[in-house]
Amino acid sequence: KVKAEFCGGMETLFGGEDKVEFEVEDMTMGQVIRHIKNNYLREREELFIQTDANDTSDKDYDTVRAGIIVMINDTDWELLDTIDYKVQDGDNISFISTLHGG
Repeated sequence: KVKAEFCGGMETLFGGEDKVEFEVEDMTMGQVIRHIKNNYLREREELFIQTDANDTSDKDYDTVRAGIIVMINDTDWELLDTIDYKVQDGDNISFISTLHGG
């Protein structure tokens, strides 16, 4: 199983849930983000997913929008191939929002 944690106010996008667990089998982080979007995201997709209106490709993955830090087992995903990282059973993934009003 993989654990995903939502921090920095992101839990409101997921119906107040701050953690979810799910099974993965041969998935990249991009596919995990698509899975989270399709199965757990409850509102305001634009605050979680990076969208590109000009992208007409039929891709099977998503990525997070700018302003969200992604940590995999306490390591910045930028050091781990971002959306191409192969998720492993037991991974802990944290999504941390730096988008705050003021």
